Amino acid sequence: MKKAVSVLMSLVIAATVSACAFAENIRVTNTAITAEDIPENGTIIAVLYDSDGALTGLKTYKGTETAKYAEDMANALPDSEMIKVFVWDMENIKPLGKVYGDKLDALPSGEPEAEKSLHMKIGDTAAEVEWEDNEAVTALKELCKTEPLTIKMSKYGGFEQVGGIGKSLPRNDVSITTSPGDVILYSGNQLVVFYGSNQWAYTRLGHIIDKTQSELSELLGGENVTITISM
Repeated sequence: MKKAVSVLMSLVIAATVSACAFAENIRVTNTAITAEDIPENGTIIAVLYDSDGALTGLKTYKGTETAKYAEDMANALPDSEMIKVFVWDMENIKPLGKVYGDKLDALPSGEPEAEKSLHMKIGDTAAEVEWEDNEAVTALKELCKTEPLTIKMSKYGGFEQVGGIGKSLPRNDVSITTSPGDVILYSGNQLVVFYGSNQWAYTRLGHIIDKTQSELSELLGGENVTITISM
């Protein structure tokens, strides 16, 4: 899940390291590190890491200035899993204290649920789909994670549009009597969207819930359509 600057928007953390005389005057809140009463030789060091412990961003702030998370830090946040903030005496090269360190993914992301969902378009028309909670849909989300999946469909049998996904998804085929609006995985690598009915062994992906049968027939009854699925 991609993190945004909002990861830190509601974060208010007072330092807990009693060994640091200045810890109670340093906090992370509203995308800023706020420092008070840090001596002139004190430097705040903010370090970001990814899940493998590799460095993704580093910024230093001198003395009592307020350290804003502006573009320099915000650009590193999406790839970061942990933040550590220290205070050092850079003149004498010695630590004054560890202010804060924790995993970013333990904090609320603030990402709206809709941004995590799959969205479907039939041509240029958005279709609201109630997606199944199964391995095939999870794999479909991964497939659409970085860019939309565009599928060129062909009319078949007078009741469905079918097109190749370009990759095999996990199958859990069962005998299904489909209804208009059903979104189906066929043979592991074919997307089928029904505007009529058929019975076969399929893996169910979802169902279009905001279109009537006549609307589906109008959208899907032509010779060829394009389906776009995106996150």
